[in-house]
Amino acid sequence: MSTEMQKTAAEIETLLQDLATSRNAEQINQLAFKSYQVISSLDPAVEAHRLHAQPLAELVLDRILLLVTEGMKGGNIVVALTFLAGPTIKDRWLHQVPSLTAWQNLYTTALDEISRRPSDFGVLLLLLTCEGLLFGRDQALTKFSDRLSQVNFVTSPEIVAPLNALGNGFSLFGWMDDPSPEFGRSLEAGVERQIGFGPVSFSHFLYNVLTMWRLDVNSSSAWLACLTQYLAAPALKVSAEHASLSDLVLYLDRLMYLVNLKKIDTAANFKALYATIGPLLAAAGERLARAHPLPQRTARAAHERPRIGFFIWGDFTTAHASALLLLLRAVHRLDPCPLQLYVLVLDRPGANLQYLLDAVADLDVAVRWQQTPTTSVTDDILWMRRQAAEDELDGFVFISVTMMMCFMAGLGMAPVHIWWTLKYHDLYLPQIQGYLAQGLFGRLKLQLGANWTIAEVCVPELTDLSLAPEAARLAHEHSEGGKYVLLGCMGRAEKIIDPRYGKSLARILRACPQAKFLYTGRGQRPEFLRMMEEEGIADRCHFIGWINTKLYAQVLDVQVDSFPFASGITSMQMMAVGRPVVTMITAESMETSAATYFVPVHHGEIGTAEDQAFVRILFTDDDGSSIFPFLETADAYEALTIRLAHDARLRSRIGAGCRAFIERYMRNEERYARSAAHELTSIVTRMQHPSPEH
Repeated sequence: MSTEMQKTAAEIETLLQDLATSRNAEQINQLAFKSYQVISSLDPAVEAHRLHAQPLAELVLDRILLLVTEGMKGGNIVVALTFLAGPTIKDRWLHQVPSLTAWQNLYTTALDEISRRPSDFGVLLLLLTCEGLLFGRDQALTKFSDRLSQVNFVTSPEIVAPLNALGNGFSLFGWMDDPSPEFGRSLEAGVERQIGFGPVSFSHFLYNVLTMWRLDVNSSSAWLACLTQYLAAPALKVSAEHASLSDLVLYLDRLMYLVNLKKIDTAANFKALYATIGPLLAAAGERLARAHPLPQRTARAAHERPRIGFFIWGDFTTAHASALLLLLRAVHRLDPCPLQLYVLVLDRPGANLQYLLDAVADLDVAVRWQQTPTTSVTDDILWMRRQAAEDELDGFVFISVTMMMCFMAGLGMAPVHIWWTLKYHDLYLPQIQGYLAQGLFGRLKLQLGANWTIAEVCVPELTDLSLAPEAARLAHEHSEGGKYVLLGCMGRAEKIIDPRYGKSLARILRACPQAKFLYTGRGQRPEFLRMMEEEGIADRCHFIGWINTKLYAQVLDVQVDSFPFASGITSMQMMAVGRPVVTMITAESMETSAATYFVPVHHGEIGTAEDQAFVRILFTDDDGSSIFPFLETADAYEALTIRLAHDARLRSRIGAGCRAFIERYMRNEERYARSAAHELTSIVTRMQHPSPEH
């Protein structure tokens, strides 16, 4: 027996002894989890593994059976139950176990009990476990879903904590990897069944079941697709038909935005998602508006400046918030100022609100926020709508983020709704009358449709040179005194999980043993961690958390931009200090990144002949070859990144070209302000005084 197997055998022996004397659910839960960690690493096809692990799996099963038969029914041992009935243990280890006969008898008894008390959650759990052990995960999940949807949640608050614990067990022990179609159909039928209990029960059901079933960005793609199609989307459709369920509508809107788009952040997924949920959200808003009519607006003088309100969330450190502050300052400097400016804030964000107030203190900008705490998002939005009416806003502008936008447009926040987006553009609703994007020379390479208008681009201040000493210290630390070239990607963690990006990164790092890769985010993504391990590059990939991007723009040597969804402001922050950024040209990057501006000029699609020649010269090397860092193939993307990792001169050369482009084309605030103000005014005027063809 190998030394490693001897150690495992000793662990199993200790667990067997502890289980033999365990008498309560907490002990068994802990021991079951330890057993899972040991057993799941072993192979039942190997005789030595089987001889040691089989008794452990059977003893855990027997100890749980003892607790259940003593009357606990499984309500306090959900982790141990899901451990045993999960595919890693049940399908590999529990074959022809004598105690399964006892579980069969228990199952028969539980079926009789549930027929008399269908809302007894302890019996529901017992049936779930029995069916998982006896018939497999798919049947167990499907039947549990069916039974759970028959529970009146208004009368069952005690099951909330067990549901959450059960979700942890499902997630830990492999129940959520590959759901069956039958399970999906049981979810959809459950939505229809639950609404029969009434809106209150339905709300409790959805909040708790969505938590238990883990509609979460870390769930597998198959599981997420199943829950979205069969649970979240049908629930949204049902909820949108009841004005009293507006909070639930908004919860589902937020959930699908934060989960679906963070999991698969592509233009195609964005389009598909909002083609499904956009009309439902707008209809829900219209239904609520009928229950909360606003007073008739008073007529104002035709020559008065348009009153434009900008809707923003509580976090003022995001790219779209920085873009708003830039616009407010730039428009205010125009003489005369063409707009009356308002900012409407959701979430009462405390210190962040003070940041905004300080930023606009010397501007003629009115900031509105809800100062009376509420417990309902719907109430917050209705307050904002009343405030917009009191201010007699002509236009209500949503900036990039689509959460709540479709609902609020249906509700009617102002006579004209405008979506000003720095990201995806493939969304259209009749309740949103204006669509505003940014481009160079009033143009984009993208064909966005007749309803879109283009304002000139300008980026917020990108650099903070006072951070240079700290950046130098961090660069020395991360590079281990200059031993490594620092490649990196600054952005949300979900940007880097695409397997195509992982493959390219692996090939780059294998070709550059002198390079490290630094990546950022609010948390690490399991998919990326697995990908790094599988590619053998984990030892040179380092997570640095949620960082000051202006600081790390001066730390990294090269931004190896993510794809298909590339970076915007963070890439331009590196360019602004003369650092190169390598970007893949994709449908997504052409909508959301610096590629939107660089590529069409370089390729001769927009701009004058002089502009096009200037940009080509910026990215032509001394030998006449192109060093344009926006590439159309993975091979070219990888080749240029590898060259940059080996060649400091080339890094300086491309970085200087990027910086010169930004300074020439993306820093004219007056041009930006006049263009944006003109487009906003035109949209409002066109909708308030439509021409015959409109």
